[in-house]
Amino acid sequence: HAAPQPLKRNSVRMKDNFLPVRVFMGSVTNVSNRPFRRLVTELGADATLSEMVIAHYASHGGRQDLALMKRGETEKIFGIQLVGGNPSQLDKAAQFALDATPDFIDFNCACPHRSVVAHRSGAYLLQKPKNLAPLLETLRKTVNIPLTIKIRKGFDEFDNVVDEVVHIAEDCGIDAVFIHARTKFAQYRGPNDWQLIESVAEKSRLPIIGCGDLAHGVEVIEKMKNSPCAGFALARG
Repeated sequence: HAAPQPLKRNSVRMKDNFLPVRVFMGSVTNVSNRPFRRLVTELGADATLSEMVIAHYASHGGRQDLALMKRGETEKIFGIQLVGGNPSQLDKAAQFALDATPDFIDFNCACPHRSVVAHRSGAYLLQKPKNLAPLLETLRKTVNIPLTIKIRKGFDEFDNVVDEVVHIAEDCGIDAVFIHARTKFAQYRGPNDWQLIESVAEKSRLPIIGCGDLAHGVEVIEKMKNSPCAGFALARG
């Protein structure tokens, strides 16, 4: 095979990322554990993310939940993903997370799983975006390293709260936003709205990390050539 050519940046405006990397391994519950992250690091991953850590349990020092935060020795850039809807629990969980020496912490406002939504966290929080501010402000006061959030397009079938949430994140001092452009209602069905993600990336002052339907390396390489997104996250693919 011919040697790969360096990527050329075209006229599309691309913001500098909050970390020196454009491609992230996304968090996948029951998949992205330390052995899996070690494997993808060996295969070339520069940035990896823990399995989703539930703040309710982690805030009480649960052994299993704290184990999810443990960094692998070979991981280059490592993030810990927290999910929750209680400010005091998020604060305590974030303190435990910082003890694990990650490079960034990600707050999950996207998980559509029934058990997470039932506890008023994950994608549940997108129903009333204004209520996100106190949670983000709590995390921002505690977290002294890059802090990101992951969101979906919205909660119900025809929701689109992305612009509103990105503005709130900016006001709260968040460093970047991961966007999966399906609603909670859609789960993982139907096309991911990349047009929305790239429209937000073009006008937002925050770095936007695009997520969803990036199943093949060649697709990511093509997007890296032309997209205004600061980065991309690969999860199910």
